[in-house]
Amino acid sequence: MIINIHEYEKLQYIPWYLNEFMKIPDCVIAGGYLRDLVLGKPTNDIDIFHTTYIDKAEVIKEFGEIEETTIDQLYEGDVIDVVNVKGTGQFIGKKLQFIEVSNVFDAVNKFPCNLSKIMLTRYGLTLTEDFMFGMNFKVLKFYKGCPDKYKNKICLKFPEFSMMTECNQSKWT
Repeated sequence: MIINIHEYEKLQYIPWYLNEFMKIPDCVIAGGYLRDLVLGKPTNDIDIFHTTYIDKAEVIKEFGEIEETTIDQLYEGDVIDVVNVKGTGQFIGKKLQFIEVSNVFDAVNKFPCNLSKIMLTRYGLTLTEDFMFGMNFKVLKFYKGCPDKYKNKICLKFPEFSMMTECNQSKWT
């Protein structure tokens, strides 16, 4: 389901600076940052997924200072490169994570929790059926292989949600 963010009441306040990332070819913002905006929770880092090489000098010039680069266990296997950036200028105080993957949709589809399956592209906001199910019925679905540390973090952030574990991954429809 793709929606126009300007027509979706909860997303009227999506920060204007997210448009800056849309200059990157094949770029999407996905996961927890958007989830937390929609559900009214404090936001953390912004995950920017892309399929093309990004010049690190350009990243520094546009967005901030590069920090230590590590590949999060949740993305292992699908990730080509990760650049962590401590935002400066208009991005001050933001942690940006540029994640190069071979296929953006596959990477988002493999997220370990249904509430993270949300993304913003230059065409609008995409809410998967898994995300909508979780939001509408207040259910957290954790898929097979999801690390306990991640489950605990998400459950603490969303205590009002019920939890399902060891679910099979859904596909884009």
